[in-house]
Amino acid sequence: MDENTSNDMDSISSGHRVKKILSSKKFILLALLLFFSFSLNFIGNEWGLTGFSTWQPDTIEGDRTVTNMQFLFKTWRHKYPRGQYFINAIFYYPVLKRWEKNPVTLTDASGQRRLSALSLERLVVLAEISRWIMLFMNLGTIIAVFLTAYYLLGDYLSAFLAGFTISFSNLFVFYSSFGHVDVPFVFWFAWSGYFAVRAIYEQKWLHIIPAALFGAYAVCTKDAYGGYVIGLGLTYLILISINQYKDTKDFIKILKAVFSIKLLVATIIFVALCLIMNGFLSGPDEFLGRLKTWNSDKHFYSSRTQLSLLRSAYRGLHTGLGWPLLILLAAGIINAAIRRRKLLILSLVPLIVFYLVTVVRIHFVADRFMLAAYVGFSLLIGSFLADWIRLKRIPFIVRYSSILVLLALTVFYCIGLKLDMKYDARIRAEKWFHNNVSKDKIVGAALGGGSAPRIGYQGYKQIFLWNSKGIPTSKGSIQFFPDYLIMSQKVIPRETKFDHAFRKELYAGQTMYKLVASFDSLYFDSPYSIYSLAVWPYQRTYLVSIPVDIFKKQ
Repeated sequence: MDENTSNDMDSISSGHRVKKILSSKKFILLALLLFFSFSLNFIGNEWGLTGFSTWQPDTIEGDRTVTNMQFLFKTWRHKYPRGQYFINAIFYYPVLKRWEKNPVTLTDASGQRRLSALSLERLVVLAEISRWIMLFMNLGTIIAVFLTAYYLLGDYLSAFLAGFTISFSNLFVFYSSFGHVDVPFVFWFAWSGYFAVRAIYEQKWLHIIPAALFGAYAVCTKDAYGGYVIGLGLTYLILISINQYKDTKDFIKILKAVFSIKLLVATIIFVALCLIMNGFLSGPDEFLGRLKTWNSDKHFYSSRTQLSLLRSAYRGLHTGLGWPLLILLAAGIINAAIRRRKLLILSLVPLIVFYLVTVVRIHFVADRFMLAAYVGFSLLIGSFLADWIRLKRIPFIVRYSSILVLLALTVFYCIGLKLDMKYDARIRAEKWFHNNVSKDKIVGAALGGGSAPRIGYQGYKQIFLWNSKGIPTSKGSIQFFPDYLIMSQKVIPRETKFDHAFRKELYAGQTMYKLVASFDSLYFDSPYSIYSLAVWPYQRTYLVSIPVDIFKKQ
């Protein structure tokens, strides 16, 4: 499209949309996007890999999936629904069966030897499988965003730029690096959105049924994000109503067109899948138990004000996207409000509904809560960038240089993240221990297992949350000073009983310990690094490459 072409999405006929979707140019551009995204996400994909919980909490890879696989067809108790566990289990099951036929010999804590299908090394293999699943779900999400933009806007440039935006959205890249349930939700949500958009304009069974199925599976992957799917359903009703109003001003006919037999069947399928995936066929207890969490008025963060929530939401967007994409998002919203109001509705209503039904209720918002909204953000940004490039009233050098600077900083932000994950300070600390310390030494870490180097997996005797005031035992606290201590100047233990005075003396050189090694970020080492300029004025996020200091007892 150029400046003389209509920008109304309805000016593109359904047949023209379908024809353009099959163009060869689209596949070339999409292949380039997927290649760049795959290359980026492959970097640092081993970050925090142990087969157990990573440095980012709430992962379900490795041991957690294995533990819960036995309950897939029984009463489900884990805080996340079954959805992604089923996906993991499909790939885990044949591997586990092969290992059961070829067990390994393990030595338990009492010194007895036994056969087991699992070992630490094998759990790492399973975790790697989950990470490959995440990688392909990342690529699948990019495809859905690309196709949605192409279908709605009718040109390959908007689609490419929308796909580029989601590909290099820092938070999306981060959560595609390990076996969480957030990116899987975004995957199912993005595909539900694609088919919902097709259904709005074509009203075919082939589109509205997949929209319902994928939306239901998104909810069954992470039910806390269900507000996005509710918002997508509301968006469908709004846009169908707008389209029908243009065809006829008869209110009765509009109602009949909107609340059609197709919508009724799709709703039944959506509800049925949600009930079945939550064990309703075995009785309503499990389903009602999951609902109880969201019906409770007792929430941990209930004292937070709505203004403080909005501030947290903004900061999450700032650090999750980086200010270049945040600026482009603001421009995209303004552009859509003027030229593509239906795109604005499609992109923002799901986020608004989610915020109102979840964030406002529980009084808490985390950066990743906004992750599904990145799908709509990418459509807005892609649409604006394409329009900006074609705005010939603006000099060529201004149009292209401004985009180049903003997108380049965004790319560097993602590259810095992945490189910092690959060369995380804790990973380098683990290698230092392997090269310099014998495994008969005892190491205390004044950090939890979710933050500290994982030298225990290398055979060292490691004490997490070590405290100079004493280690709790069944006979009381025993004061014990390990051979080495792991501390961090940026991450201070929150435990009220922790001896913070000892920590100050330690860094002042007033204890029996001496600092022998320090590790910090290599790429986000300052707010003015080319890799972290996009997140300025905030510091690096996600607790990647937590600074680590190693002390040796003299």
